[in-house]
Amino acid sequence: MDEEVGSLFEIFLDLGVQPVQLDRQMLRRAGDISVDLGQSDVFDAAGYVVAAATNGEFVTSDVRFTNAALNRGYTGVRKVPSAP
Repeated sequence: MDEEVGSLFEIFLDLGVQPVQLDRQMLRRAGDISVDLGQSDVFDAAGYVVAAATNGEFVTSDVRFTNAALNRGYTGVRKVPSAP
């Protein structure tokens, strides 16, 4: 792991962010969500699945994902506020 990436990862751990391993069921769920929302990848859907599995909130900068999820009734997702 490159030094900068390692430093950023340590910051996440210091904030209490815990790494979570996606299992097959979670990956399938992410794929289903991605298809349901008309997304071209499963990146944000996988993050959403992890947040839901850990009773967390999924925060993303992807406006398209956020809007699609909210329009389809998914809860616990919000967009990162824009910088001024």
